[in-house]
Amino acid sequence: MFAGRHIVAELYGVNPDLLNDETFMTEILKHAVRLGSAELCDITAKKFTPAGVTVLALLAESHASCHTYPELGSMFVDVFTCGKCDPRVIVAHLIQQFQPTEVMADEIVRGRWQPAYFERPAPDTSAESAQVILREPLAEGVERLWTVKEVVCEAQTAHQRVLIGRTAHGVSLFCNEERQSSELSQQIYHEGQFYPGALLAQSLDRVLVIGSSEGVVCQLAAQHGAREVIHVDIDAECVRLCAEHLPFGYTPQEFASALRKEGVIKLIAEDGFDYVARSLNDGSRFDLIIMDLPDEQLDCAAQQNRLYTTAFLEKVRAILAPGGAFITQAGSCTYWRNYTLRDAWTRMNSVFETAVFYEMDEHDWAWIVGLNRICERPALDMQIKLAAMRPQPAFIDDLAIARSTILPISLRLNL
Repeated sequence: MFAGRHIVAELYGVNPDLLNDETFMTEILKHAVRLGSAELCDITAKKFTPAGVTVLALLAESHASCHTYPELGSMFVDVFTCGKCDPRVIVAHLIQQFQPTEVMADEIVRGRWQPAYFERPAPDTSAESAQVILREPLAEGVERLWTVKEVVCEAQTAHQRVLIGRTAHGVSLFCNEERQSSELSQQIYHEGQFYPGALLAQSLDRVLVIGSSEGVVCQLAAQHGAREVIHVDIDAECVRLCAEHLPFGYTPQEFASALRKEGVIKLIAEDGFDYVARSLNDGSRFDLIIMDLPDEQLDCAAQQNRLYTTAFLEKVRAILAPGGAFITQAGSCTYWRNYTLRDAWTRMNSVFETAVFYEMDEHDWAWIVGLNRICERPALDMQIKLAAMRPQPAFIDDLAIARSTILPISLRLNL
């Protein structure tokens, strides 16, 4: 195809020392190019006197460049690619690494067709011309195609690409091409994210939620009597977009209240990795910790990967209150893509006294609960507590618990 995406961006409020570091600039641009699936042919850099650095990457798909003004804490970014690589990934990684206080960016679609993670049909006057075909990667060589009948919101935040649109599953949220939730199945997913941990925690007084942009699990915690729910999300802009455009989770008013920390739910725009480290240092403890992040990425250095490591899980364990529970999204049970679940199960068992598997009925994801205590019969404990819980979940009952706490046979036999 004779087509490409051209992104020009300006970053303000950047640490001047980073902008004057030729080696750092070069390595960051190299890594960003790799993340964007572009082929790096050559890279050159020039440091100027008294300050400033220009780095230019020659790509098989075109080019990527950075030009800095350390004395102003600012930099220009210019990325143009054709083919299947995505310049938005490259720019997003640069933003993540340089942490500007302000970003201004424009995207120009060049050529005859619109490529990258969604494809628009050729311009015409038919109803189908308004549709977007979004390709969600599932595993190596496998994709799920989503027909987005209407794009409600599309944005590049400082951390990820966000698309909210109308699909056959209702209004749906996609981040970096991956479906996060949809109007049809979000209740099933969020009940799976909340209830297994809540049923095994001995108290729900103080709850920490890491990720979960929609805010649904925070609302569930508040409904079940939590005195304080700390919602930590690195991407407050994504949380705001969800509140404005999704028919579930936070309303715009609830988002604003949480950001001002006025009620039970308090939203903190911070990396969960840093927040947990800070909580460890200041002695904060939580009865229930919920981690709802995009799936661990095994083939790239995704930001969320740090929060799946054994070292991070050990810090999480340390900030659990006595009798507390930690629940994390752990991947899929599907035999041909269960590698993240396998690795998560191994790590959770190495860190916690008890690890409890939970696969939500009628959904394609699974969770693992970690406890700082020996729990001989977790399913029975969950069933007993469920009987007294109000409100009751719609997609979890005694039989569902009995079934869903059994680890898949391929993992039971081999781990």
